Amino acid sequence: MGLDGGTIISRNDVLRRSCADLNNADTSRSTRGGAIRGVHKRRQLDAKTAKVTQWSTCALSGERLAAPIVACFLGRLYSKAAVLELLLARAGRFADEAAEHRFLNQLRTAGDAYDHITSLHDVFTLQYEPAAAEAGAAAPVAASSAEGGADPELPAPYTCPITQLRCDRHPFAALRPCGHVFSERALKALASGGGSAGSTGAATCPTCVTAYSTADDVVALFPEGQELEHLSALFTQHQEASASSAMAGGGVALSRASALNIADYEGRLTWYVMIVALIASAGGLLFGYDIGITGGVESMAPFNEKFFPEVAAAPPSTDPYCKYNDQKLQVFTSILFLAGMFSSFFAGYVTRHFGRKMTMTIGGLWFLAGAGLNAGARHLWMLIIGRLFLGFGVGFANQVVPLYLSEMAPFKYRGGLNMLFQLAVTVGIIVAQLINWGVYGTNKWDEGWRLSLGLAGVPAVILLLGGLLLPESPNSLVERGHVERARTILERLRGTSRVDAELADIREASDAANKFTLRDSWRIMFTRPYSPMLVVTAMIAMLQQWTGINAIMFYVPVIFSSLGTGAEGALLNTVIIGAVNVVSTFVSILSVDKFGRKFLFIEGGIQMIAAQITTGVVLAIEFPKYNNVLPTHVSIGVLIVICVFVAGFAWSWGPLGWLVPSEIQTLEPRAAGMSVAVTINFLFSFVVGQCFLNMLCTMKWGVFIFFAGWVCLMTLFVAFFLPETKGVPVERIHVRFAKHWFWRKWMGPAAQEIIDRDATRTASRKAAQLETAAHPAPPPTAGPAVA
Repeated sequence: MGLDGGTIISRNDVLRRSCADLNNADTSRSTRGGAIRGVHKRRQLDAKTAKVTQWSTCALSGERLAAPIVACFLGRLYSKAAVLELLLARAGRFADEAAEHRFLNQLRTAGDAYDHITSLHDVFTLQYEPAAAEAGAAAPVAASSAEGGADPELPAPYTCPITQLRCDRHPFAALRPCGHVFSERALKALASGGGSAGSTGAATCPTCVTAYSTADDVVALFPEGQELEHLSALFTQHQEASASSAMAGGGVALSRASALNIADYEGRLTWYVMIVALIASAGGLLFGYDIGITGGVESMAPFNEKFFPEVAAAPPSTDPYCKYNDQKLQVFTSILFLAGMFSSFFAGYVTRHFGRKMTMTIGGLWFLAGAGLNAGARHLWMLIIGRLFLGFGVGFANQVVPLYLSEMAPFKYRGGLNMLFQLAVTVGIIVAQLINWGVYGTNKWDEGWRLSLGLAGVPAVILLLGGLLLPESPNSLVERGHVERARTILERLRGTSRVDAELADIREASDAANKFTLRDSWRIMFTRPYSPMLVVTAMIAMLQQWTGINAIMFYVPVIFSSLGTGAEGALLNTVIIGAVNVVSTFVSILSVDKFGRKFLFIEGGIQMIAAQITTGVVLAIEFPKYNNVLPTHVSIGVLIVICVFVAGFAWSWGPLGWLVPSEIQTLEPRAAGMSVAVTINFLFSFVVGQCFLNMLCTMKWGVFIFFAGWVCLMTLFVAFFLPETKGVPVERIHVRFAKHWFWRKWMGPAAQEIIDRDATRTASRKAAQLETAAHPAPPPTAGPAVA
């Protein structure tokens, strides 16, 4: 810092604890643009002065720290404005002549002391404000005057909010994720005493409960001696590694700021990606085929005579609503979801540690075994065990396939390709319904149910082959240390060799995820900054089942048989509903990234409410009028209204019930968050499937009004509590929740900290873009010709 006509204190003086000798500085200029005159003697700062001064002075500009204040990994403090000015100056952008002089002065006096700051991602925002100067002094720097001049009063030392230790007498550290500052003694006490840190290396800030790694996210402020030398050596190694990486890759190493900018992602939607996605989506076929086949098989008289004789022997006078009310029949239907719920826990571990391909292979084997056992069943226990095996296969497939599709798809097409899973589910449903109609609805084949159940092995074989032949996802390979294989596959998926930005993001996300064990994810998920995503995930997963869709898709042949349309008519109606389901899913794929998630949720909810209330009212009025057997025209009307309901679900709660929970999971609790979504979905699928026939018998037409009430509640929940996620990158979802009117209050002070960190990231991207524009990569030079 140049003081015109007075003492010269360079930008690095505070850290060096002495002023520079500027005997040859007569023609230079001060950091404020004024001329430096005269010869200035070297002056030493005493230890106390330097200690307090460095906590109130920007190490870059030499002026008093001004909010927002940032720190680098070497433990120095800066005004953010000074860092931004430095980054823009390196890119050749100066606000005025004085700014250019300040930059030139810094190069002369500090040398390469600030080369480690290449973007705003090399610093982090502190939740710290320098104390006001004692006795009203305004000067930011105090020194003992060699000429006997009076010194200004020092600022009051910063004290730790936990231990009340002073910064000028004890070492302090900052937490990178949140920026709070504590004494090192306080952090060590918390770690050793089990307060907020555990043995896993993960902990939460005692002030804002933000998660951080005790190994990587604690930055010592103003380190000295060997600690400072160690940090400097690490920085030198980092520079050499970056240079080597750039030379080996034939290009320029990307900074974190540029890599985090989605605009840097290159590539297109290739045929290879489409083929991979179509084969992998066979996991959805498993689920859909089982949903579609079960209800049709249960409406076949030969099947009921063999395994459920009480249902087959029900007298004609039985209440049509109660014709299929049998506990064993409900167990056969719903046991699959219970098995899927338990298998999803193991599937998550296999997916992370052994890869996506292994998980798909295991899921295909389970489903293939279940299909074979059901097709050859001679006793009810064989059917139940076969259904358990099918549930294990569905649990593994539902865990891995949406994740695999999202990792393989280009960013711009991730939403649509992710919905291929839901599309495959609907295709599986209609294929199963067509098979049921063919084997029994038209041919009355007594053993046709065996073919219906056995053909479930076809999608299982497709998924099994996919697990053996498809490439592993780049994310999984990076997680397990196979970076070069990940690059090769990513280049093939994107159709270009320019995948550095996306690969850098994958590596960074993997490094960050490895800091947190599954236990850490579960613990973090219940803290205030992350609990809004948990609440929304759990509510959407649960409420999706209380639309009644699974009950209707499972039992729609049973419902129409109960209404007197006969087995053939019931199966044909089921096929029509399945076709509407498939077409409506295409509508969702084409419109989700155009109209947004909330619009489809709300529109679909209103449509389902109207359809279910209409169905309940029509059955309440018309069913008794025609002696519990609906005439053709009324049955057609009921069929149309149920199709309207299915269409509303298929372009809203059907695909979005899986898409939105996967989108809103932040990095730290992602593993636990997806486990919550799958577990709750399967749990309530089991509950609804187990209870529906009892509810139909007890509530009769009122069961449709019951589900309509739930849809009304869930539509209001989405309207008021779900932030829109259309076009929002995963890393900024947390910001959307922090800005939401309700979740902002729920998260407390952590919400503003999340918003501030996002603002820092945005500014860093802009600075990195300016730096890249000012210093473009040189074109590759051709080597010598080879004879």
